Amino acid sequence: MTANTPATLEFMAHAHHSSSKLVLYTTDTGKLPPGIPAEKLEQVYSVVPEQNILSSAHTAVVLPPDDPHYGAAGDYSNSIHYYPDDMEKYDTCNNKPEEVLQGEITEANLKAGTLRRLMYNPNFAALKISMKRFIDNLP
Repeated sequence: MTANTPATLEFMAHAHHSSSKLVLYTTDTGKLPPGIPAEKLEQVYSVVPEQNILSSAHTAVVLPPDDPHYGAAGDYSNSIHYYPDDMEKYDTCNNKPEEVLQGEITEANLKAGTLRRLMYNPNFAALKISMKRFIDNLP
């Protein structure tokens, strides 16, 4: 894992600049991170059942669904976590997208079924709006 969520939340809890804001992609929007005022937090529910999305990978946040390589219909699928130990799931993950779930590679997500690491942000349009609003409101 390259993203350290607890460290990020701890940092943001101590970020005192008036313009500080955290956009948090989460599977539990009912659980507020401690120490971060509500006005400095935007939670995005990262579960999209109709697209078989269980969660968001941290690397997916910055990529739109229409990205030709990593997007929803892109030519890349991240299934290296099955190679070489489970070639059947590796093959399903790469060749049968309708049969797989998508999300971050976590123990819970892997237990849910054959999992492809999500490579794009299904909420990208909302993220662009949020970022523009943030930039427009800077002093």
